[in-house]
Amino acid sequence: MKKRILLIIALPIAFSANAQPVITSAQLMTTFTDTLSFLSTGMSGPGPAGPNVTWDFSGLSTSSVKSAVVAGDCPGVAVCSDFPGANTYSKHTFLSTTGGYTYAMAKKTPLKLETIGAQSEGQPPITYANPKTEYEFPLSYGQTFSDTYAWSGSGGASSGKLDYTIDAYGTVSTPLGVFNNVLRKKMVQRDTTSSGGATVVSESVIYTWLRAGQPGLVLYYLESTLLAPVPQPTQISIVYGDNPPATVTGIGEQLLANELITTYPNPANGAGFKVSVKKCTITRLELTDMTGRIVYRRLFSGNSGLQEYTIPPVATFAGMYLLNIDTDKGHGVKKITIVP
Repeated sequence: MKKRILLIIALPIAFSANAQPVITSAQLMTTFTDTLSFLSTGMSGPGPAGPNVTWDFSGLSTSSVKSAVVAGDCPGVAVCSDFPGANTYSKHTFLSTTGGYTYAMAKKTPLKLETIGAQSEGQPPITYANPKTEYEFPLSYGQTFSDTYAWSGSGGASSGKLDYTIDAYGTVSTPLGVFNNVLRKKMVQRDTTSSGGATVVSESVIYTWLRAGQPGLVLYYLESTLLAPVPQPTQISIVYGDNPPATVTGIGEQLLANELITTYPNPANGAGFKVSVKKCTITRLELTDMTGRIVYRRLFSGNSGLQEYTIPPVATFAGMYLLNIDTDKGHGVKKITIVP
């Protein structure tokens, strides 16, 4: 069940032709429907890592093992009230003779997406005393991250550690079509689960292909190995979504190199701060707090030639903020600290 929970909530996105994709929290889709197909064969492995990779998995077969996913924002369903910290959910219904469903509950902020709980049909809820961070935003090629987590329920408890890297970007083909401008996330996690007096240790290596504006899952490849009490051979799971490639529109779809954007001073005080760019023109500036509330926004003409702008003093509390910068050449995000 744990692997299915991970799959339900970790369904984000990425970006534009011949450029390194980027994913911000604001670009993560939390409302969609999808049908997932589960396979155990059809891929000889996850394919290579690196930039501008082309993966062809279009020959994957159809599967009779399927599940339906409905994702939305809280408080859209009654179960949201059992997880006060959740602001998004995914309901995973297994389309088989046994049926059954699982809700995965998550909290999304401008900086991260965390799993905070889950509940399966007819079972008591699982709650995370230490939430599991699935993503730190913005996502981009080469990013690495580590986290620990712990959950418990009436049937047992589990703790674990994960390490992930965005190890590739490029184009992937599945039976649903060709998905360009995808990021691939590789995650290695080790879980220790105790239930009924027994302790089970397992390790999973999970690859997830992500694309901007794509409703639901593109592709997911899992290698799962039971390490204790008795080691078992590695099991393979392959999952792909039923939604064809979505058309991605909008500005800011290309990741700007970090060195092309400068903010100063940072930390900033009540006098405001400046943002400047190189080799491009500013078209939009938006400052948000950690709850996603917009505290400042300004639009500019695309032919203005603007490369520097001073964000005036705004009515904010001291703390961490995100500055989203759209330009005629792409999109960038900077963390800004405002001090008293």
